[in-house]
Amino acid sequence: MLTTHNLDDLYSAKDIGFDVSDTEIDHLKVISDYTLWKGRYPVPLDIAEMPSSPEPSFEDLSKTAEDIYNRAMAEVERLRSLR
Repeated sequence: MLTTHNLDDLYSAKDIGFDVSDTEIDHLKVISDYTLWKGRYPVPLDIAEMPSSPEPSFEDLSKTAEDIYNRAMAEVERLRSLR
């Protein structure tokens, strides 16, 4: 049972009911970064947190988030139907 909203914990869970690709994991890490500091500050507090390579576009991140959300909701509905 998952008891967290931390994306790092969620996408690395053993059995979430659907596969998450390496690219999606990379995108989710960037989304996590945005929610942790980029949403509040223009630069990270620690230079080590600054990405060393170009980040995916907002459109790519948005598409990944939407795809993961849709698969997660499909899994929720599947689990509800088992009751």
